[in-house]
Amino acid sequence: MNLRVLADRTVWRVHLRPYRAGHWWRFKIPPTLAAVLGFWVLSDLSPGAGLLLSLAAAFTACCAAAFGHAVNEYADIRQDALAGRANTMAPLGPVARFLSPAVPLLAAFSLAWALSCGPVALAILALEFFLAAAYSLPPLRAKERGGWGILAEGAAALAVPSLFAASLFFHQASPAPRAVLFAGAWAVLALALGIKGILWHQDLDREQDQAAGVRTFGASHDHEEIRFLLVRRCYPVEMAALVLVVGILLPTAPLVAVFFVLHGLMEAGKWAIGWRVAVGTGQERYLPFINNFFYELPLPFALALTLAAGNPWGMAAPVALALLFYGNIPQQAAEFMRFDASIRQWLRARGLR
Repeated sequence: MNLRVLADRTVWRVHLRPYRAGHWWRFKIPPTLAAVLGFWVLSDLSPGAGLLLSLAAAFTACCAAAFGHAVNEYADIRQDALAGRANTMAPLGPVARFLSPAVPLLAAFSLAWALSCGPVALAILALEFFLAAAYSLPPLRAKERGGWGILAEGAAALAVPSLFAASLFFHQASPAPRAVLFAGAWAVLALALGIKGILWHQDLDREQDQAAGVRTFGASHDHEEIRFLLVRRCYPVEMAALVLVVGILLPTAPLVAVFFVLHGLMEAGKWAIGWRVAVGTGQERYLPFINNFFYELPLPFALALTLAAGNPWGMAAPVALALLFYGNIPQQAAEFMRFDASIRQWLRARGLR
């Protein structure tokens, strides 16, 4: 291939667009890293071994996310054209369309094989990629099979990657009972988050999916039905599992509980002063932790700081998190400033300030 082509940034951007990293890098990888760091905190591994397994789990999660989005883009070329929606796979030729999902698939399994991660981890990794493919590709095309699509995508988003991370750590060292309990509680939490995410996404995409003739769960149910599932089903399970996760981590990582309480106070304050929040296409009175901010910055950061304690090189972990997911910092800082202004206004209106 012409070296000028290889050096052309535009060419690279065109071929990387099907991975749609902007849809998952800042939002799905930090919660997965929180699970990974949780297993590291609860395991009896050397810093080197823990770092290697953490990087491997994060890398395979990125590969699975890229694979799932590339496959979805390929499967939706015709439907996106009908809906007048841009499709990043459409400009690519047949070879590039094949390589786009094949490269992350091969990369993930090559790394798993190189690490000799064991048959359980390989089976979970295979399940992760199978669910990502089954959601979009015929003959299964679970996205058009009602609740099965919600379950498949909900599990593939965060729950199965966290179980893969658990299998990596448990294969390396015998897990402590609290680590096993953490794996179960986090899997429930991750499944609730994943289902919430795909329900929310399909609710927002209802009109475009209907125009394209894509019969997703969200396209065949109205907003009130989606809102009921989000608020009355996913949210209680999420909060119960989150409290359990924090309780399991408390003896080893008390900083997680500190961050949970501080973040929870701000979230409760938003509810108390009557904030509204988007739930799919609608608005609800604020629900604490509904925005996923805790999983995207405070939780992984608290675990990274826990690992940094007593380790002269340990501060590299929180620094790396801050650099890799920098976009989450100004977003959450702006949210805090907006809340601060709202609470001051609320207090002044009641003569309390």
